[in-house]
Amino acid sequence: MLGLSPGRRPRFVKEFAHLGEEVIAAAQRYAAEVEAGTFPDAEHSYSSGLSVVGDGIGYGGR
Repeated sequence: MLGLSPGRRPRFVKEFAHLGEEVIAAAQRYAAEVEAGTFPDAEHSYSSGLSVVGDGIGYGGR
């Protein structure tokens, strides 16, 4: 019905969308942005008050 499963479908199922293709394309765009370092950016992040120090995580609010 939503086009999430490839291959044959039963005769009584009408496909109203091709969401499987959309999911794959969205995952590829996400992976490309993460790999390029453009996601997450400041708009899609928040500050927790923690900072990475050396190999560990420490509180950055001195």
